[in-house]
Amino acid sequence: MLSSLFAAIDALRRKLTTEKATRHITSAAREIVRGDFDVRIPPLRSLSADDNYNVIIDCFNTMAELSGVAYPAYSLVLKKERRRVAPEILRLTDELMK
Repeated sequence: MLSSLFAAIDALRRKLTTEKATRHITSAAREIVRGDFDVRIPPLRSLSADDNYNVIIDCFNTMAELSGVAYPAYSLVLKKERRRVAPEILRLTDELMK
């Protein structure tokens, strides 16, 4: 009976800690996919000394910040490169079609 109680408590603890962190990370990742690089995940308050989720959250927030800086520059370079290369691609396509 006591082992069942501990198992239930552990299951509840895992559900509260794991699912909350996973929901926050997943939701923020979806926002970044949509182009919102300003999204950040607040640190989780944890009773555990092993704070792995906050390490993951900190890394995620750093990646979001760096992506928000790099993506606009990348998009600009990509657009310029496409404009530069497009005429050559059309010429080569025409040659292949002959």
